[in-house]
Amino acid sequence: MSDMRRPLYIIGIDSAAKWIIEELRDSGYRLKGFDGFEENGFLKEMESTLPPMTGPAWPSIYTGASPREHGIPDFFKVRKDYGKEVTFYDPSIKPPFWDVLADNGITSLLVTPAMALQLSKHKEVDMITGFPLPPRFGSEKLRIAAKKYGFEGEIEDIESGGERVGIEAKIKKGEITLAEASKEYRENIRKRAMLSLDLMKKKSYDLVFVCFTETDRMQHFSLNKKEWMSYVGPLYEAISDFMLEIQAIAKKREGSVILLSDHGAQPVKEKFLINAWLARNGYARLNKEITSESEEKGNVKYAIRERLMKSKLRSLYHKSPEHVKKVVRKVLQKGFSGGGGGEYTRIHDFDFDMKQTHAFASTAYGIMSMVFINDSRFEKGIIKAKEKKRLKAELKAELMKIRGSDGKQIIKEVIDAEPYYRSERFFIAPDLLVEAAKGYILDIFNYSNNTYFMTPEIAKSGDHEREGILGMLEFCGRRAKPRRKYVVEDVYGIVMDHFSL
Repeated sequence: MSDMRRPLYIIGIDSAAKWIIEELRDSGYRLKGFDGFEENGFLKEMESTLPPMTGPAWPSIYTGASPREHGIPDFFKVRKDYGKEVTFYDPSIKPPFWDVLADNGITSLLVTPAMALQLSKHKEVDMITGFPLPPRFGSEKLRIAAKKYGFEGEIEDIESGGERVGIEAKIKKGEITLAEASKEYRENIRKRAMLSLDLMKKKSYDLVFVCFTETDRMQHFSLNKKEWMSYVGPLYEAISDFMLEIQAIAKKREGSVILLSDHGAQPVKEKFLINAWLARNGYARLNKEITSESEEKGNVKYAIRERLMKSKLRSLYHKSPEHVKKVVRKVLQKGFSGGGGGEYTRIHDFDFDMKQTHAFASTAYGIMSMVFINDSRFEKGIIKAKEKKRLKAELKAELMKIRGSDGKQIIKEVIDAEPYYRSERFFIAPDLLVEAAKGYILDIFNYSNNTYFMTPEIAKSGDHEREGILGMLEFCGRRAKPRRKYVVEDVYGIVMDHFSL
C-alpha cells in the first residue's frame, strides 16, 4: 500500500435498521461502536432496491447498478414456463468495486460479502465468499487462518441433499431455542471478527470489507416477540465491539469507516395471501383440486406432494435437464394435485391453470411482492398487449381498496415496475411491485377459501423494510458530510470517490 493512500473499512450488517440500533441503545445495550458515527460523522437511512431484499440489494451495493443491470431481481427469477430458478450474482456482468479497485493496484480483504459467491481472480484481493453458500477461500493462507479461529463461514441456509442445514433449520424443527440460536450467531460473529482482525494485522490492506448476516436471520425469527431485544441485542453488541477495533485501526492509519446495511427490518403481525386474493377475485385461476373442499384422498395426495417437494429429490430436480423438469412438473400436477385438508393449502406454479390466469404473484415473499401479467412472455400467455395497460390499472386500483379487520389499508403502494426494470435482458420482469403496509407481508405460497390473512410462521416473525442504514466516519482531520438522501447504488460511487477513481 502506498503511504499516501488512506485505507477504507466497510462493515456490512444485513437487515440493520436505524430504529433497531436506537431502541437497543435506549435499552442499555453496549453499542459504542455505533455511537461514533453520529457523534463524529453521520448515520442516515439508506433506501434499498425494489424489492428490498438481500438478493438484489447487495449486488447493487457492490456495483452501483440496479437489479435490471446486474441481473438479480430476487433470490429467484421466473421462467417462461412459470417455474422459478435460483439466481446468483455474476461479477462478469457487473464487476464489484473490489475488482475495479484491483485493476488500479488497490488491495482488498473481503470477509463473507453476502451474495458474492465467486472468488475474485485478482491477486490484489484476499477473499472468503459469503451467504448463502458454503465459503470458498481465495488462498490456503485464508483457509488456515479461518481454521485457527474455528470459523466455517455462514452457518446457515445451505442446501445439503435437498435439506436445509444450520441454525435456521434447527429453529424451525424445534431443535434449538431462540436464545440458543442467538448465542451461536453471536459466537460466529465473534469468530469472524477475530479472523478479520488477525488478517489485518498481517497485511495493511487499502480496503477491508467484513459482512455479517446473522442479524437478518435472528430478526426474521424474533422481531414480533416482546423479548426480541434479548435475541437481537447480543449480536449488535458483538458487531459494535468489532467496530470499535476497526475505528481504532482507522484512526491510527488516518482512514475512513463506512457502516451500511442492504435493507431494514420490521416486526410482522399478519400475512396477506396475495395469490388467494388474485384467484378469488377472478384474476388467477387455480386448478379445481386446490380450490375445492378437500376429501381424505386429496389430503393424502397433498401430503405426499409436499413431502416430495421438501425431500432430497428436490436437489436432484434442480440439477436435472429442463426436459426432465417438465416431466416431473406434469407428474406432480396431474398425480398429486389434491387440496391441503386444512384452512390453508400451499400452492406451487403448477397449481395455476395458466390458460385462464390473467395475473399471478411470484418470487418475492415479504414486504413487497411481484405481480406478473400473463402475456406473450410466457408459454401460455393469454393477455394481449393492448389489454395489459388496462389490467395493470385495474389491479392497482383494486389492491389499494383492500382493508384489514381494523379497517386500515393493507397495501401501502402499487408500483408500475416497467420504469424500474425497463428491460428484460436477464430475467422476465414483474409488471407490478406491490408493497404491504407496515406490519404486514405478502404471502405468495398459501391459499384459503375462507380468508386472505394468515398468522406469520416463526421464520417470518420479522421481515424487511425499504430503509437500511449508511454511516461514515473519517479520521483525517475532517468530518464526513452526508447528502440529503442515499440509495444502495450510491455506495459504489462513495468507494470510488474515496480512492479518487
